[in-house]
Amino acid sequence: MTLLFQEELYLMRFLDHIKLAGFTGLTVGMLFGVIDSMVRVMAWSFEWFELYQTLLVSAVLATLGFVIVGIFIELFGKALRLNFTKKNLLVFYVVSSILVMLLVYGEIFINFKLFDAFTRSYQPRIVVSLLFPLIVGLIYIALLTKGKEIVLYIVNYTQRKKLKVLAKNFIFVVLIFIITSFLVDIYFLNSIQNYSYNKETNEVPNVVFITLDTVRADHLSLYGYYLNTSPNIDNLAKDSVVFDNAVSPSPWTLPSHASFFSGKYLFNHNATIANQHLDNTETTLAEILRAKGYNTAGFVGGPYTKKKYGIGQGFETYKDRIDFFEYVQTFNNWGITYIITEFFPGVYKILGSDGFRSSEDLNKDIFAWLDKNSKQSFFMFINYFDAHDPYNLGSEFRDQFVNETKKYPDIDLWNFERYKSISEDTIYHLSRLYDTEIFFLDYHLGKFVNKLDELGIKNNTIIIITADHGEEFYDHGGFLHTQTLYEEVIHVPLIIYYPKEFKSKSIHNRVEAMAIFPTILDILDVEIPRDIDATSLLPLINNEQGYNKKYAFSELFSKPRRSDQPISANLQFKSISDDNWKIIEAEPNIEILPPSLFNLKTDPREQKNFYDVYPNKRKELQKLIASLTEDDEQK
Repeated sequence: MTLLFQEELYLMRFLDHIKLAGFTGLTVGMLFGVIDSMVRVMAWSFEWFELYQTLLVSAVLATLGFVIVGIFIELFGKALRLNFTKKNLLVFYVVSSILVMLLVYGEIFINFKLFDAFTRSYQPRIVVSLLFPLIVGLIYIALLTKGKEIVLYIVNYTQRKKLKVLAKNFIFVVLIFIITSFLVDIYFLNSIQNYSYNKETNEVPNVVFITLDTVRADHLSLYGYYLNTSPNIDNLAKDSVVFDNAVSPSPWTLPSHASFFSGKYLFNHNATIANQHLDNTETTLAEILRAKGYNTAGFVGGPYTKKKYGIGQGFETYKDRIDFFEYVQTFNNWGITYIITEFFPGVYKILGSDGFRSSEDLNKDIFAWLDKNSKQSFFMFINYFDAHDPYNLGSEFRDQFVNETKKYPDIDLWNFERYKSISEDTIYHLSRLYDTEIFFLDYHLGKFVNKLDELGIKNNTIIIITADHGEEFYDHGGFLHTQTLYEEVIHVPLIIYYPKEFKSKSIHNRVEAMAIFPTILDILDVEIPRDIDATSLLPLINNEQGYNKKYAFSELFSKPRRSDQPISANLQFKSISDDNWKIIEAEPNIEILPPSLFNLKTDPREQKNFYDVYPNKRKELQKLIASLTEDDEQK
């Protein structure tokens, strides 16, 4: 046998082997993708493009993995002069396929289902996570050696003509679905809807509702902050009604926006951490305005304002695509990508974005939409997400706020233990990075306002600006948000610009930011639904009788950030406040976040807890909270 013939024969066997490895990987990947997609559909929390991308990513990753294994086996065999028969390779790949799926779904169940239900402690999780692959490995070796007859039976069964045809047809159909969906996806990503011009609805004012995600009021220069973080907002506020004491309904994005668009408290709309969706039965602000002839459009920079969470109800145009693959936002812990990124975090940087769109990027879509639709009265919702962690935006403005020459330690803020010791310098540095992001956001918000002016529609546009929540900077021993109801996370800006009808003024009353819902309808003389909790602010704005709400209510269903508590032991916080006093009730009662009573007039930073000092005031506010929840039970 000539050397050339041997090389050709080896090449043919090599290609056959790689073809087998690739086909096995493709089949396994598509099975992963189908299971992943089925879980999303059953949970009914997905967007259409997630399905083809789930199939695509799973197929590519699995195919690459098996092909790499195939190449390694060939190189290993050639080096040791081993000859692998086709039957041996078939046995190997069948066993490998079964065991890979067992390993992946077993690890997912152990890490993200079993242990999350009982404990946050990592020690038993690590032990079991390492023990399980060992057990799977032993089963793997046993099947390849002692269980060869069983495997050969399975192999022979899979070689039946009908099964081969079925497998090939399955792969063909899935590939066609992926390719077709990809082309449709590209089209939609680059299209801007042009709404038909309707003279009958063009006489009413436009409405722009902007949420500044994660912006606490006391870090805006408008609200007395010592740094000039918000010059453009300040400029707009000169001709606006500014509410000094607005309170967010919740300290994180989804429930707050659900309240903004439904006009209801959390316990009524039920979009919480356990039920991450605003129900379709809720009548939203966008739906009401759309029914009145408004062209409705939404542009969002953050994940929890996406349509899949129910916030996009009533919008004809809703640009909520954060990134092409949207790995972060379409996360599903029964998917192959979940387990891969847990063990290989570097993959995250390839598949994912940093989880949001900047205001600079978002404005591109907004401006393109306005160029096509500014002649028709519109309701526009904008969620600017820039101020959210990881505080990495606005590098061009950073020298105004941050000392870049000094090094600071990296801190995992999402797993930071409350009241753990940390240097003042580090807190200051993080806070200044946050201020930089606010300045960056303000800069691009200013460009948006200028765009309205350029189009000649600013004077006929109601602009409402608020925030869904604030941010902690060790004010009460912690960072970020979603954990407490202290002022740093629920005191938010609220600005209403409509100089055509309202004179500029400041209103000091304690109000609820979700009052935006009935206030917009009141200004537009649209009937306000009777089943909402929010109260219109128009009487306050016009100095008229009729605003009788003397309190502001906030609520949080949270998960503990303590390693000694099971993750299933959810915390519930309720807060109610008037112009002077504020109570926070916590269930269950834990030492680091106890029930509290504060006098906001004398102690705006909430450092003195009077919960046991003034029992009469405490009982008065507790009774008020009880009356709200009792009303809910009666409904």
